[in-house]
Amino acid sequence: MMRRSLITALFCAVTLPVFAGEAKVDFVQPEKFTDIRNVNDSLEDAQIRVSKEFSLYFSDLAKTLPDGYILEVQVTDIDLAGRIEYNYARTMRDIRVLKDIDWPKMSLSYRLKNPQQEVVASGKEDIRDMYYLSKANLSSSDYKYEEQMLKEWFRHLQRSKVFPTREKS
Repeated sequence: MMRRSLITALFCAVTLPVFAGEAKVDFVQPEKFTDIRNVNDSLEDAQIRVSKEFSLYFSDLAKTLPDGYILEVQVTDIDLAGRIEYNYARTMRDIRVLKDIDWPKMSLSYRLKNPQQEVVASGKEDIRDMYYLSKANLSSSDYKYEEQMLKEWFRHLQRSKVFPTREKS
């Protein structure tokens, strides 16, 4: 009897609707993105890694939207922070070097739909963070500078009332 109750509770927990916003992300021609490779990644591996990580970032941001809202994003370019220097002088290995002039950039378009599937906000953005090295960033993410840049962009849209925020209960 106890086991049946536990299984029923787990089933209900899995099948209950999630009350938060949702993100749908599409990466348009990622093979043409400016810079998405990690050191020693193939282009295909980089595309898989970037699409997975950035989809998670957008999903986390969408959770701050009200219930039933859907953020649709089309990413058209990514330029990661820094740049890869091949056969780096001292180590003779490929490394990603971070400098003030190689800030993270992303081009995207978005549409935000309310629960009635009406578009309540849309736009095309070229996001960049020229001061990425001067900010405290304790994230352990592989793309922590880009993640921070997206968080700042999203918060700006919420503060500007372009994107609504979840009601605190």
